[in-house]
Amino acid sequence: MSVDRLPSGRWRVRSPGVRSGTFPTKREADARDRQIKDAKMRGDLDLLDAGRVTLAEFWAGDYASHYRSLSPKTRAVYGSAWHRHIEPRLGAVPLVRLRVGVVSRFQDDLRRASVGAAAIEKTMSALSNVLGRAEAFEAIPRNPVSKVKVQKARRRRVRPLAPATVEALRNARFPLGGRPDGRMVRFDVRGRMIISLFAYAGLRPQELHAPFGPRWVDLGERTLLIKSPKTENHGYDSRTVDLLGPLREDLLEWRMAQGRPGDHEFIIPGQRGEDGWSQASYHRWRANYFLPAMGAIGYDRETMEAMGFRGGTPYSLRHSFASLLLAGGRQPGYVAVQLGHSTAACGSTTST
Repeated sequence: MSVDRLPSGRWRVRSPGVRSGTFPTKREADARDRQIKDAKMRGDLDLLDAGRVTLAEFWAGDYASHYRSLSPKTRAVYGSAWHRHIEPRLGAVPLVRLRVGVVSRFQDDLRRASVGAAAIEKTMSALSNVLGRAEAFEAIPRNPVSKVKVQKARRRRVRPLAPATVEALRNARFPLGGRPDGRMVRFDVRGRMIISLFAYAGLRPQELHAPFGPRWVDLGERTLLIKSPKTENHGYDSRTVDLLGPLREDLLEWRMAQGRPGDHEFIIPGQRGEDGWSQASYHRWRANYFLPAMGAIGYDRETMEAMGFRGGTPYSLRHSFASLLLAGGRQPGYVAVQLGHSTAACGSTTST
């Protein structure tokens, strides 16, 4: 190990097994020299240069396998945040330089660039995930995002649909596909069953998708077992929903209408030869049936957004289920378990 002066006037630190570095002053070179010696004494020499890898190099290298294990939706959110906001501003920065102040200024820079609050929150979540993995790989001592007060997007208070409105939706007459010249249709038995599972059992749309969607074997005397996919490669969480009486009757009638399918068949079967209800089928159903039906009962996209229906999706019908339970005297803790999330999250639902 040695410190010597180059013809350029800069000082160089050389040590076997460690990336060479040059410094403008001998004081800085001597400090690096001591750092290397201390790392050798601790047996941490292999970690000394870990933080010198840039954020972009870490994203493309050690983080890549973790990124592939995320759910498709999370990958889409993190990928967009990375390419639009993180990589252009921080990609060339070495991990060791990503301290709390740098991350805080990065968030301030996003605000000055008029990036929306929701996009900032997602971007900071993505950055935290990447740097959390860097901490796990011991490339940095700690995740600096954990020390930054992250701007949270303002949450709109949800106004759930009352049961009478849900029933009006189930029986609505609307133009197929929402086209003015579309033929007028109603939900078939299958469509009404899907809405009931959202509004009266609190399912998320992805919880109806194959391969995790409920099957007839999951229907108990008074309960329905729900599997919620965690990530693409990491299985699912499960919860048991206590069925409201009318919903169980609807389910039994739906099974009879299908010709009593076997226990291991999906409650909501696929179409066009699919084994179960796919994400593509869901998006077609939402565009051609759900949104036009909502419009037919007086809830256009603008009205739904004002009510807290995120993007006009059936997901928000879960709040009708929560509201119904709360109006029936159930405690928030019970409602939270039925919905599959924390007690605190349940507080944003307004009783109707």
